[in-house]
Amino acid sequence: MRVGKSAQSIVKRQEYMKCHYSEVERLVGTELQTADSEAVLFKLMWSDTAESRDFHHRRTHVEANLVALLQCVHAIEDTLAHVIYFAKNFDQLDADKVNIYAVKKLLSSGDLKDEVQ
Repeated sequence: MRVGKSAQSIVKRQEYMKCHYSEVERLVGTELQTADSEAVLFKLMWSDTAESRDFHHRRTHVEANLVALLQCVHAIEDTLAHVIYFAKNFDQLDADKVNIYAVKKLLSSGDLKDEVQ
């Protein structure tokens, strides 16, 4: 049962990552994706207009979503370690010591060990 719950957690985290990435794309908007002028960015960064305040507000939300996305990536790595640990019926580690590096050391040589990085 622990393997199933851990695997479900990975799937959910991947869904969260898609949501965070989509939100970043939405917040950045096409005007910034296609902007190739440093003057445009300079204007948005250093002026005090409604447009630049909106830019700073969106930038903060972009940063928050990027941090959340990266936290999901990190959590998936941790959860994957638990999936492997439980699926292989390992019992050598305390629960708080299960991580991808510790689990890799427990794996016997083969394809799975070669894939775990």
